[in-house]
Amino acid sequence: MKSDLPKVLHRAAGLPMLDWVVRSLKAAGVDHQVVVISPAMAAAGRDEWRRFPSAVFCVQNSARGTGDAAASAWPALKGVNKPGFADAELLEGEAGSGHQLHADEVIICAGDTPAISGAGLARFVAHCREQSADLGVLAMRVPDPKGYGRIVTSSQGTFAAIVEERDASPEQRQINVCNSGVIFAKAAVLFRMLGDLRPENSQGEYYLTDCLGLAVKSGLRVCVHECLEWRDFLGVNDRSQLAAVERVLVRRLIEDMMRSGVTFHNPDSCHVEADCKVGPDSEIGQGVSMEGRTLVGRGCKIGPNVTLDDVEVGDGAVIGAGSVVRHYVVNPGEYIPPLSVIQ
Repeated sequence: MKSDLPKVLHRAAGLPMLDWVVRSLKAAGVDHQVVVISPAMAAAGRDEWRRFPSAVFCVQNSARGTGDAAASAWPALKGVNKPGFADAELLEGEAGSGHQLHADEVIICAGDTPAISGAGLARFVAHCREQSADLGVLAMRVPDPKGYGRIVTSSQGTFAAIVEERDASPEQRQINVCNSGVIFAKAAVLFRMLGDLRPENSQGEYYLTDCLGLAVKSGLRVCVHECLEWRDFLGVNDRSQLAAVERVLVRRLIEDMMRSGVTFHNPDSCHVEADCKVGPDSEIGQGVSMEGRTLVGRGCKIGPNVTLDDVEVGDGAVIGAGSVVRHYVVNPGEYIPPLSVIQ
């Protein structure tokens, strides 16, 4: 990201990427989360993470791949075996807090996939349970699979392996069914497989995805579930990808508002952030930006090219074109003339 700010704290549609992921997990019924962070992120202290009361934080002291990241969750979980290579600890302030969790099942997500869908995660977990799977992978069919791990299946269509692009053969690179990065597992099985990982690849890293191949060799049940929309699992590695994911999030928020009775004129030109709400029968002009915790009531008219930032707009209010309004309460029925600046 070419930034001093940790990647998962970069914002998309008003929230850090990590916040989007945690919200989606909670929407899917995942009541508790273990968040694996770097020592640099841990240096900010527990207060930095108070906004996640349902999460326990573990510090990954050495970054050696996705398998190492998953293994770094072990201090937060009761009754799992510590993988021999894992070098992790609870964030200062977590130890002895009673926050250690018991989990029969776990779902693993990347912190840089903010468009991840709670409904999609719930369908994935339900499928894995129906299949009595020991491990499962959420697959996505990507038009351009460059950069993604490919899901390789047997001639019978069952899961065989996930091959990272850098390790894939030319034939495997033609596969467009890819790893979304979301893994389901029975906790005891996962940590047993993690303990068997070896960094035998071009990067010298512990690959989480190798756990699924090891499970197949051990005769365990591994299932693949293909998601409905691959864009829900777009990852972010640079500012361009962050902008692409933000477009997905903003469009989703606007679609939800339109289904709830809000009219958008030229919705593709508008920007809406995560905690904004608009009441039914309101009209939103083209080029409108709603930021922060902006709340627009029923039957309002927001003119074109208006910016609202942490604004409460009462029912029936009208805000004229080109106005900028920040940190203000607009009374019901109030009229704000065009080109007004209130902040």
